Amino acid sequence: VQTCALPICVIRLVSDIRDAMGIEVRAGEIFAARTPRKLAERLQTQRSHSSRVLGAEFVTLNAGRSDIAPMYCILGIEVYRPIAKHMGDRPVIGVYVPEEELREDGEMPVTEDLAAAYLGAIATREPGGARFICGVSYGAVVALELAQQRAKAGDPLALLVLLDPYPTVGDATDE
Repeated sequence: VQTCALPICVIRLVSDIRDAMGIEVRAGEIFAARTPRKLAERLQTQRSHSSRVLGAEFVTLNAGRSDIAPMYCILGIEVYRPIAKHMGDRPVIGVYVPEEELREDGEMPVTEDLAAAYLGAIATREPGGARFICGVSYGAVVALELAQQRAKAGDPLALLVLLDPYPTVGDATDE
């Protein structure tokens, strides 16, 4: 049995998981799992999702209460801080999936692919899927597509917040 200071053990565990399973896990996720069995379940869920979401970044913008489902804010993080501070007990988590990881032939990913990547990234933290999604500007367009993909799969969101949605090329607003 190897003993070491807790932070060093967690850093080693994060590194070992990344090396052995190809999964990015944050130290907070290890503590949140509470037991080795729950950590193993989370890791298995993450492993079953596309490796294209390994670079996803999650930032807690409002800790809220752990017994309340979080709102996930997509495509950017800092823009949501002013909103998050007014959410009271609801946890607010900013999510960013690097678009560079989704590029094919140097082209930016299409909205549908971005939405699918965000769905996959969020599923690594919420195996049942997020119930509350927020998007600002083009993030609102991606959030709408994400909601449509969830609805088509028979699992609609409880709440979709679209703030200042930015129309994409080919929308009805392009005249």
